[in-house]
Amino acid sequence: MASQSDNQSCIVHIMVVGFHHQYGAEVEFVYPPLIVDTLKKNESTGIPMPDPWQDLPNLCIPDGAHTVKEDATFFHVPDIDDKGIPTTGTLYGVSHYRSIETKDLINKDESMTRTEVKKSVCILSKVPLYMLILSKLEVIIRTYFEEKDFTKTSILEDAFKSLTQTISWKMLDKTYINAGLSVRDTFKRFKGKLVSLFKLLLLEKKVLFYGSPVRTTCRTMLSALSLIPGVTELLIPRLLTCQMAKISCKWHDGELSADEYGLPLEIFHQGVVFQPYVSLQQMDLLRDKRAVHSFIAGATNILFLRHSFAHAVVYVEKGVIEVRDPSLTRALSLTTEDLRFTEYLSQYITSKFSAKGNRSDASHNFEILTDFNHTFVNQWKATDSYHKWKSGSYTKLDDVPVGHPFKGSYTLSDVKMRLSYQLQDVQLMDQEQSKKLNQAVSNTGKAVGGALASAKSKVTNWWFKGNDSSDSGDRENSTKEYIRAKDIPISATEGDEHERQELLPDKPQQVDAPDPFVVDDDDEDIDIDVLLSRGTTTTTASSEENH
Repeated sequence: MASQSDNQSCIVHIMVVGFHHQYGAEVEFVYPPLIVDTLKKNESTGIPMPDPWQDLPNLCIPDGAHTVKEDATFFHVPDIDDKGIPTTGTLYGVSHYRSIETKDLINKDESMTRTEVKKSVCILSKVPLYMLILSKLEVIIRTYFEEKDFTKTSILEDAFKSLTQTISWKMLDKTYINAGLSVRDTFKRFKGKLVSLFKLLLLEKKVLFYGSPVRTTCRTMLSALSLIPGVTELLIPRLLTCQMAKISCKWHDGELSADEYGLPLEIFHQGVVFQPYVSLQQMDLLRDKRAVHSFIAGATNILFLRHSFAHAVVYVEKGVIEVRDPSLTRALSLTTEDLRFTEYLSQYITSKFSAKGNRSDASHNFEILTDFNHTFVNQWKATDSYHKWKSGSYTKLDDVPVGHPFKGSYTLSDVKMRLSYQLQDVQLMDQEQSKKLNQAVSNTGKAVGGALASAKSKVTNWWFKGNDSSDSGDRENSTKEYIRAKDIPISATEGDEHERQELLPDKPQQVDAPDPFVVDDDDEDIDIDVLLSRGTTTTTASSEENH
């Protein structure tokens, strides 16, 4: 596709999609009209779509749309030529749908047999300005519905002309692309698990975001992706001009060119599907192992959860990551440095987040996060994006500080975070472990209860004797017994001294990290009852979901 003039519009079409009681979702209006030689009229009453766009109506009015008054979806379809053949480009769809009671309409037709009529107004664009276009579309559909006459499409034609004048190629920078995405809301939803999600997106696995409303699922997915430096901006050159864009990112106090560090990573390449919303009709696309190497997609239909083609499912409403590939469980676990980082982000976002600094400040913290756990690094080195990055030569890479920004001596505060993380994040275990744990708790409740009580007593004794070096062996054994009683996989192994020290420091030391992690003499004791109750509740809920 040729390069575009700054003043040339990015907007391609505006459409109306309705729901027919007999034929389902179908396109009722398109402006400008489609000029495709191969359009075939089918038995439905709607406007026929070219073959690459056959799923477009179902993307505009998604699964479960009848349960809500209004919602919005984001999706992608291939760009096409005059013969309806896909080109190398991609069109970005933004759809807003809502309903109105049939009795309130001034002009009705015979197809309106239900008490409510649902319509969607969709805009196809050549650039991924999702939230910016949605803000315009909300005004357009409200005006269209207020007429109570869907034959008055002149409103939509005027809206299209207005959009072509206000949205152009010169708006292609991260200020507009990331406008409306909320890193703060995403962190509040996932808390410490956002770092695990960040790792998951880098590993080029099959990741399904599940939840409703659709708008929230799509927005959460895009917000999480925006934490990877330059990835959302990469959609433009990758899919439109196939050239790497010059993207700026902040490092300390200076402005540096991201390509000097080999960024952005090309996680979207041949065989990778990125679809903010995918309909039930497109499930076969995600299941095609020959054509699809990995995907990042959003869905609302529960049928997607009953198939095992996804390596991990991200439950947006609950802020939970369900790992279905056992090899990912250890890779997504957080190191002590990771836990310090998430605690720092939590305190920073709670106390200092401003609307102006929403994405840039939080993304900067993710951009400097370079030291992950050993399993994660090994899996990341196996991805295509890593090999492409590794093959390059980057002049400024030697200037990057080596090591985790939150690396430091281990303290009792780290032990607290480690226990809390492992007890509360049982959802990160694979399905088989969760099922076994649920069955064990159901069948041997009394035995497990006794083991937990014994473990609680030993951990409590160890905690209050934490400064007594003579009890170091008992402390280690009691902690291991406690964790084994909970059947929680831990990163430390019998023969790994370094990993064992993450869980069992001999004595408190000062942390070489930001102030939030300096241990205070008046630090509160661990409330074992709270930890146990949280762990049991979370485990049961997670297991019930798996069943």
